[in-house]
Amino acid sequence: MPDLRWFVTDETQIDSVPKPFGLIRHLPDYGPELRVSEVRMRRGLPGPVNFHIKSTEFAYLVSGDAYGYLDGDVVRLRPQTAIFVPPGCPHGFKAVSEMATLLVVHTPFVPPSDDHTFVLDDFDLPTAGD
Repeated sequence: MPDLRWFVTDETQIDSVPKPFGLIRHLPDYGPELRVSEVRMRRGLPGPVNFHIKSTEFAYLVSGDAYGYLDGDVVRLRPQTAIFVPPGCPHGFKAVSEMATLLVVHTPFVPPSDDHTFVLDDFDLPTAGD
């Protein structure tokens, strides 16, 4: 584990993991209190919905346009939108621009196998009249 006082991570130190919505990149281990990830979503791909049993999620839309599924509501997200998702709240994200990038923070960090509960493969976007 790196010195936790401070450190810099560059592009070559982060592995990309393909996912149904695009890809996810987990930054280095910050210890049990925190996990930071970059999520890159591509338009036209599904927006899986899940909830966390133990961790709180903070997501920040860095770039692109997307929709968020948040506890049954579907809301439009623009760059610089912050989303707070407490444990137990079903949520998912879907790009509507060619690419959308989220910075996601989970606290405390709980391995997905012990924290993520699947809800839906995808969610529908509002139609023009909604």
